[in-house]
Amino acid sequence: TVPLKFEIFDGLIEKTSTSDIASFTQVKISCTTFDPLANDAVEIITTGGTLLKYEGGQFHANWKTPTGNAGTCWKVTVTTTDGPSISANFKLK
Repeated sequence: TVPLKFEIFDGLIEKTSTSDIASFTQVKISCTTFDPLANDAVEIITTGGTLLKYEGGQFHANWKTPTGNAGTCWKVTVTTTDGPSISANFKLK
């Protein structure tokens, strides 16, 4: 499980409501080119009893990494309800 922590802004105004988050998705990517290896991203379910929350000046969620995928790379994307998104790439061990 990987803890995801991030902030979102609308101009200079920081958004702090979980209702501002539309989705979390994951897609398997090439570890060299970072291109997607699948056609569709899969919705992420947060784990560990830690639902998406805003605390200490940032959003928090836990990403349960796909099991049996050591050495593979993944892009996790958070999309806001008004459209912008942020992504992070991970290589699983």
